[in-house]
Amino acid sequence: MEQEKRKIAYLVIGKGMNRLRQYLTEKDSYIIGIDKGAYLLASEGLFFDEAVGDFDSVDEKEYQDIEKYAGKITKLNPMKDESDTAHAYERYKDKGDQIILLGAIQGKRIEHFIANMFLLLKDEKVCFVDENSNIYSLSARKTPYLFKRKDAYYSFFPIEEAILTLEGFQYPLKEKVLAKEDALGLSNELVAKEGSLLLEKGKLLVIETKKEANS
Repeated sequence: MEQEKRKIAYLVIGKGMNRLRQYLTEKDSYIIGIDKGAYLLASEGLFFDEAVGDFDSVDEKEYQDIEKYAGKITKLNPMKDESDTAHAYERYKDKGDQIILLGAIQGKRIEHFIANMFLLLKDEKVCFVDENSNIYSLSARKTPYLFKRKDAYYSFFPIEEAILTLEGFQYPLKEKVLAKEDALGLSNELVAKEGSLLLEKGKLLVIETKKEANS
């Protein structure tokens, strides 16, 4: 039976994440634990829809805990052509209006972060969330994007040549042309109650980082 579409599919990688419950706020969602992320969900007593992975990062006791809390388990062959996260993404990319990867920013394996970034760059529904930062992409449209977080620094990096106008920020821009990979948009912040971004052309990588994370 085909699964219904829901508002959010949470893919829990879990590296560096604590108190996962505070991030799983949307009830109309799928919650997927990826490898060690499945154990982190179980360790907090959270029932979830599916555990996906080869589970090479959990021991026997941790795997038993996963079995108690996962609705089902999809065990992957360690010898495969895609990461556990990429496999879970392919399974759920059409089942959520938004795909939130919890813990995709942390960890010692920088190559996994880069691989996850490829998912984000090819699919605007994908967003990374951890305790300090949110990372997502935006494409050009006729109406402005709005921002309200006073506790965050905003960075806007062009993935391709972009034309943008920023209002309500400490460093405003007016129909500014940014070449691909131009770093001019690094570390901006709101000075008004609300900031706006009008992206007339191109695509941006947006990073929101809590100000206390840099203190």
